[in-house]
Amino acid sequence: MSELKNKGNGGSLVPVLAVKDETAVIRKIMYSQEKDELLGFCGVKGPNHQCLDHFTVKVGDGEEGYNTIFSAFRNNVIGNYTRAIIH
Repeated sequence: MSELKNKGNGGSLVPVLAVKDETAVIRKIMYSQEKDELLGFCGVKGPNHQCLDHFTVKVGDGEEGYNTIFSAFRNNVIGNYTRAIIH
């Protein structure tokens, strides 16, 4: 998809090429120790579920962290595809 974007340079238009790709991925949850987050969920389960492009679950410490992990798997959807939009 090509389009023209106004880049705020006096109203002139700049030609831009944008590419979108979607692909299936292995449904897997990973833990980021650096950020203390679970990665791989795409949103909250439910009849109005919408996949979000950046959905993470902050874990925390001790029993609270354990309960957060347990609830994350019960209440969230594990993503099964990824999308990249490149401008």
